[in-house]
Amino acid sequence: MNIELHKLFSWTILILGTIVFLFILTAKEFAYSIIVACFTLISWIGYSVAIEKNKNYKFIGNVIFISGIIIGIAVFFVFGIEEVAIPRGSFQLKASGIAKSLSVILFSMVPALMFYVIEEKLPKITETRINKLSSKKEELKPKDDYSSDEWEEVSEEEINSEDFELE
Repeated sequence: MNIELHKLFSWTILILGTIVFLFILTAKEFAYSIIVACFTLISWIGYSVAIEKNKNYKFIGNVIFISGIIIGIAVFFVFGIEEVAIPRGSFQLKASGIAKSLSVILFSMVPALMFYVIEEKLPKITETRINKLSSKKEELKPKDDYSSDEWEEVSEEEINSEDFELE
């Protein structure tokens, strides 16, 4: 499959899932909207990990974080705001709903931060392994065999002449 087709299908999963999530949320079916959001994220992450060869962990973390923010805002509007009768058209903020929405946002930050750490550490780990492998290959290379025909003995005068350094 073409790389552009991979990206197109990946974005289609995310956008379609977000639209269905928001549609179900506006129908005041919060439990079903969370099911759709979770299914969308799980299917998108599964597709990204299984199909795409070059995994962009920062992008995966950003998508999880943005999804957490959207779900947190939905939790805030469903559980954190309550309409009261008097005065007409006013709202009351509920601490439990605000705490729930902030905890969803906070917990969505954790995988995002972990993916940032993985993305920063992964190239360093790979470079270290490559350097170790190349140094092991150099150690395993056979030493040059010097035959005695190519070399001549150094005389006492040449050693004392200071033209040569002894190792």
